[in-house]
Amino acid sequence: MPGHRRGIGRPTRPESRFVAAWSPVLLFSLVAAAGCANGDATLGVPRVTQPPAGTPVTLSLHVQPIFTAQCATAFCHGTPLGGPMSLEDGQSYGALVGMASTEAPLPRVTAANSAMSYLIHKLEGTQASVGGGGDRMPSGGQPLSQPEIQLIRDWIDQGAEDN
Repeated sequence: MPGHRRGIGRPTRPESRFVAAWSPVLLFSLVAAAGCANGDATLGVPRVTQPPAGTPVTLSLHVQPIFTAQCATAFCHGTPLGGPMSLEDGQSYGALVGMASTEAPLPRVTAANSAMSYLIHKLEGTQASVGGGGDRMPSGGQPLSQPEIQLIRDWIDQGAEDN
């Protein structure tokens, strides 16, 4: 029989070899695609590390990892084409703190006042209530969790330091 081989574990038809050769690639692609939407949140694993009580929230240890994972992505607030507001490591502080918003009369981040920080309104989806517009951030993605938003709020309320 053409294409038939005897032996354990060997394909019996040529098309079976094609499927067998591509199966690991297909499996990897499906697993990778499923992981793109932060599978940790689905599994109940927190995406943020809460500092111990009484410990200040820092940009580098607590807030920047959220920006890096959820905001500083390609075609959003990262490269390429991140626009004028990059939230990449080393650039987020200068893009946010004390900077005027292009959508609302509030600054993007008002140090020590999260309620007057447009960033918080964009993350909570309340931007229209302060004269802003556009989508809730992250646009087209899963909203940040309440613990993530609270960490950013705490960082702002503690003075929004470049730490």
